[in-house]
Amino acid sequence: MTIWDNHPINKCMLQVCSWNASIILKILNWKVVYNKYGNNPAISSQNLRKYKNIVCVSVHTSVWDAFLLLLLSFREKLPMIGAAKYELFWGPFGYVMRYLGMFPIYWDKKGMNTTQQIIDIMKNSDQQQFFCVFPEGSRWKDRWRTSFSIVASALDCPILTVGVDFEKKIICPYTLVNPSTDAQETVEKIKEDLYPFVPKYPDCTDLITRRNDNKKLIITKSGNLLVVSKVF
Repeated sequence: MTIWDNHPINKCMLQVCSWNASIILKILNWKVVYNKYGNNPAISSQNLRKYKNIVCVSVHTSVWDAFLLLLLSFREKLPMIGAAKYELFWGPFGYVMRYLGMFPIYWDKKGMNTTQQIIDIMKNSDQQQFFCVFPEGSRWKDRWRTSFSIVASALDCPILTVGVDFEKKIICPYTLVNPSTDAQETVEKIKEDLYPFVPKYPDCTDLITRRNDNKKLIITKSGNLLVVSKVF
């Protein structure tokens, strides 16, 4: 059982987590911003909920990235799940991780394809799931893995780019990308979408080399929401 399962206790826990996530983001002075630029329809939590599966992709240069995505997940009640190496699932800590939607991946066992493990887990679930992945893997890597595109293609689901900008202090579900038959082509499209966002440690990602035209985001208010209205 996870916090995303349809159970009265889980619904109460999720509501508490949503309130706490909003409070923590406010204390840290971070904001959730949705994109209304270049997308039809505009990305919003309501629009995202119509998909059974989504693969969420973001840049990873510090432990803050995962923490902020977790806050986004709880605040917007988006059922984000993720994978971690099985060594982390020990004792009570393992139970907490599973309850929050994490599942163990066995990287070192012969004959076990980690990408196929993820595909099987998501295909065998009746619940809506947004699988979060950092294609760079461990921090300070200069090569993006293409397995997230393979997962999205196998599940026939879109890829959601989530920008985390430490300069503006915003978390932004930014674009929905349909995976290409060429996984590397999908990676390049994802990089193109994410490079306007400034990571915590820009030198720890190869996206910094792509920010040569200094693209900037214009944030405006639409009703009760902050949205990206222009990129230049």
